[in-house]
Amino acid sequence: TFGLSTQKILQRCNLPIWPFVVGAAITGSLTFLLANPQGSCIGLSGVTLAMLAFNAMNNPSKELGFVIYFVPIRLAAQHALTLILCMSVLGTLGQKVGSAAGGNVAHATHLGGLLFGIGYYEALRREWLTRYRPRCLRWVVWKRWLGLVR
Repeated sequence: TFGLSTQKILQRCNLPIWPFVVGAAITGSLTFLLANPQGSCIGLSGVTLAMLAFNAMNNPSKELGFVIYFVPIRLAAQHALTLILCMSVLGTLGQKVGSAAGGNVAHATHLGGLLFGIGYYEALRREWLTRYRPRCLRWVVWKRWLGLVR
């Protein structure tokens, strides 16, 4: 439900969700390429974790449930975000030094998505996205461009 709750929060601020999704995807991919210039990565896990981070920042006391090695774990969103952020940083560093700790997980992509979600939340909280909104983020401009409004 991260996607729906993120969309509702952005709609309340009169912002479309597509810049968030595209920005998170680009940030996650670029972070992966910076950490692994010769590697390749496909998927949208960076976007998923950006939405998780955005929602955890917005509702820090919300309880999230995870299953790790068949063990169900329930944590407050702020603690889950801290744990996942630490795992992503350690996994990225482990992959950089050639340790097997990184495995086949794109930790750098996850790290990029988490940082993007946190940054987007902070920009929204400080009203940078609503007060200084670039013209391309205004949904009315896209409606006119698509011919939905005259």
